[in-house]
Amino acid sequence: MAVVQSERRDLLPVVASLYYTRMRCIMAVHRPADSTYFNNKYFGLCMATLFAAHPVDTGHLMRIQKKMFLLLWVSLFLVCATGTSVHADVILCFGDSITAGGASDTGYPTPLQGMVSGHAVVNAGVRGEVTNTGAVRVNGVMEAHKPKYALIMEGANDISQGYTRSTVAFNIGHMADVARQHGATPIVSTITPNTRVPALGTAVPAYNSEIINMAAGRKIILVDSYNRVASNWRQLSTDGLHTNAAGARVIAEGFVAAIPPDGGGGGGGGCFIATAAFGSYMEPHVVVLRQFRDELLLPHQAGQWLVHQYYTYSPPVATFIASHAWVKNAVRVLLLPVVGMAYLAVHHFVFLASGTGVFLLLVSARLLWRRRLSRPATC
Repeated sequence: MAVVQSERRDLLPVVASLYYTRMRCIMAVHRPADSTYFNNKYFGLCMATLFAAHPVDTGHLMRIQKKMFLLLWVSLFLVCATGTSVHADVILCFGDSITAGGASDTGYPTPLQGMVSGHAVVNAGVRGEVTNTGAVRVNGVMEAHKPKYALIMEGANDISQGYTRSTVAFNIGHMADVARQHGATPIVSTITPNTRVPALGTAVPAYNSEIINMAAGRKIILVDSYNRVASNWRQLSTDGLHTNAAGARVIAEGFVAAIPPDGGGGGGGGCFIATAAFGSYMEPHVVVLRQFRDELLLPHQAGQWLVHQYYTYSPPVATFIASHAWVKNAVRVLLLPVVGMAYLAVHHFVFLASGTGVFLLLVSARLLWRRRLSRPATC
């Protein structure tokens, strides 16, 4: 019985550390400005109280810490070669005033940025633009921003200016083709409602039907923004045509849900095991791991090899994890220290590297001292 109690006490600081890591990651990703709320002072007070009530085997704790630090040092050694860093993946929002926003209305890129941590959202909307103009402009925008994803929503102005449904669908399809030529994944949206001019609003569903058929024929990801907002459009728009903050958020949520979770290389996915365990590749813990991959692994040859091996062998494991709830829970716990180390490596690298260096120096000094003491005495 005493042995069991001792083992439980040994686990207390480990569990507390994992919980602390989880809280810091969540606060930093979801509320960066408030991440100091859960700070070291209050955490230290809680830990002091915990340790006073539950004495721990410090020797066992030190052995655990040594193994974790040695593992961290090996990881850092593989990725800390000199090289250039990788910028966050770009999500390009291309469209008209529904995208661009304005003084009295909100474009969906504004709330979108808060939903896609680890990505840079670029608002390339132009108020009053028709698809003919957009089809000419798109190539230069793609070259300038080199996006990972291109979110395309245009056509409202075409209806008011008398362009045909087939013209709108053709032009949007051309924009998607250009995005693909530049290595981006296009995601096309239907046109939002127009209750400001009812005569024009009644034509929107027919235009959307043409866009839906075009997207299906070209195998382009489609977001049906019209049906996401139509039933509550009065409360989601400022003037019957443009979205307010709530409407922009609904549209942004539709795009987020459509971004594929298996994008492979840079920040567009690829964290198969973490995504399977946490349920979404936009989940804060997964975002931290993607940032570690993009900023510290992919810029270097050794890191690229490691990522390639992971992509080769991890999908079957991820499939098994995703289909068993109890395995998900276990993998989440196992990944927490990995997420914690990745977060420190990305956001506090100097602190992490210096702390690891000091630890290794102390370990080396202790080993040398023990070796000196173990030498036989000589006359």
